[in-house]
Amino acid sequence: MGWENRSAYVFIKSRKGKSTDVFNMFKDRKDAVGVFLTAGKYDIMAWITSKTIQLTSRIVSEIRFSPDVEEVKVQLACYRTSNERVSLLKPGYMWLAVRKGEYHDVCATLNRFRNLAMAVSTSGDYGCVAMMHGDQQDQIHNLVHALEQEGCEVDCFPSLKYHWNRVPARRRIERTEEREQAQY
Repeated sequence: MGWENRSAYVFIKSRKGKSTDVFNMFKDRKDAVGVFLTAGKYDIMAWITSKTIQLTSRIVSEIRFSPDVEEVKVQLACYRTSNERVSLLKPGYMWLAVRKGEYHDVCATLNRFRNLAMAVSTSGDYGCVAMMHGDQQDQIHNLVHALEQEGCEVDCFPSLKYHWNRVPARRRIERTEEREQAQY
């Protein structure tokens, strides 16, 4: 399997008082699909793409050696599944980083939840990185509880602010919203 058009999900802990500066670092970067200011163990989650593993490594090094960055955790994407019915522009998103002790396709487990926006099988500390949507916080809480009941460890990162850079993602979002509006 080649590394062409591969994605990485980069979790970043910024230095105290620098999370907005790190967030802004990713706005309008061609290699960043989106950037998310989050709450939790990490302050920022950046979704980056590159054409080769070498470019991915260079991008991560740039991030890691930024004076405003304290810690970086990288999850390389293996495959992705998404739910086109869930708009990525609606509020109420949370990123989940999920792992399970033995080999287990965590993405397949997440696919059964209707509020899944996308799930990505990753290599690294987590088996899966997922974006979930909940109109109410209880929906996300119940999902996390269900995953924990199945033996998964779940780290949650509520998205406080986001910025999408990629036009294809925006067009897919617009098509999804057009379909939703047409239904009513």
